[in-house]
Amino acid sequence: LEGDTDTLRFVRTHENPEGGLSLKPGAKPSFIEPTFMGLTCLQLLGEEPLYPEETISFILGCQNANGGFRRSLEHGISSFEYTFQAISSLGMLGLEVEAL
Repeated sequence: LEGDTDTLRFVRTHENPEGGLSLKPGAKPSFIEPTFMGLTCLQLLGEEPLYPEETISFILGCQNANGGFRRSLEHGISSFEYTFQAISSLGMLGLEVEAL
């Protein structure tokens, strides 16, 4: 897949300047699931996200008081799925996550 410009162009249409990726091109808000999937695609293509700092801020903003992550900034409960996707996404963005 490396160098596949059509695939890269498709993934890029899902990136939001405010951080994260959306389910549909240009749609808002971002959610954890498409952010994780989009970052995984970019990693497989050997590319970096266009808005890494904003995406880190988006992901960290999805963390709940119990330490887990929800799927969006607006609302939601923590789940293993969202927490795995958030932590994995932060790792793809170069942040090392340590348990306390």
